[in-house]
Amino acid sequence: MFVTKKKRIARNTEIPTMPHHDPIGDCLRASLLQPVENFLAQRGKGLRTKLIQICYRLAGGCEDVPKELIDAVEYLHAGSLIVDDIQDCSDFRRGQLTLHRRIGLPLALNAGNWMYFRALELLDQLPIETPGRHRLMGLAVSTVRECHEGQALDLATKLDELDQQDFLTVVHEISRRKTGALASLSARIGAIVAGASLEREESLASFGSVFGIFLQMKNDLDELRSIGSQRERHDDLKNLRVTWPWAWYAVKSPPDQFKDLQLRAFLSLKDPDAAASIAAVILEKIVQSGDHSIRGTLQREFESKSRMKGDCKQLTELHEFLEIVNSLLSE
Repeated sequence: MFVTKKKRIARNTEIPTMPHHDPIGDCLRASLLQPVENFLAQRGKGLRTKLIQICYRLAGGCEDVPKELIDAVEYLHAGSLIVDDIQDCSDFRRGQLTLHRRIGLPLALNAGNWMYFRALELLDQLPIETPGRHRLMGLAVSTVRECHEGQALDLATKLDELDQQDFLTVVHEISRRKTGALASLSARIGAIVAGASLEREESLASFGSVFGIFLQMKNDLDELRSIGSQRERHDDLKNLRVTWPWAWYAVKSPPDQFKDLQLRAFLSLKDPDAAASIAAVILEKIVQSGDHSIRGTLQREFESKSRMKGDCKQLTELHEFLEIVNSLLSE
């Protein structure tokens, strides 16, 4: 009886464990880490990751691609999308509200910038020799700088103000500095980590740049085609951006016809219903040349890389990647 009573007393006088109070950690998780994690979960097709893996294999890499390498590129790309959505005043990304619409512009801008620096940290954690890590970080910094230069061109150049003969040059340079630069970095760092020769590294980096330009061509054409549909998103036209469809249209149209459509695009800012008719005019003129430009640009690069010396497995992976890309063109 005494023992039982003693046990009951001991049990009743235990101090309950209180949850750990961490106001700083809770705030960071709510304002930064969780929004970033949610944004990364909205994954696209993972083409840059596949590009890294393909170039790593073509450069002779045998083991798995280091996770830090893939994550670093994902952070760079995702950070750029967040900032791009802010600058375009976009409402949706991959079928969901853009991050700045969900958590506010200041926090979203901070998250996008934070992701750039997190990418550099991940590159510095790669299990390779120190000189190689330092070189990768330098390449990442110069790539982000080049992407921002491309973004400046994209934001400042208006399609209603640009001369017709300059469209193709300008849109190519914007694409090369933005999507091309990041895809080139993806390919290059895959080659570097695999220990590629400088010649092969440069070849794969060139391949990556062309692939990035292909992605921009595809994105521009898809957005134009979506105008008037349920998945409508026409930030490019709304912001008078210089895009690949406009460049192809510039090549194929007489000056008076082109000037007329430029004016209609400017006036469409006050008449949202005009966007679909403008898109229809461009698509009617460029649908074949646009698709052919996209396919031809990438196919030539694939063919040149297929002639690289490599084992059957490496070349098979390259052709599988080509099949993925071709399936995108058919969507």
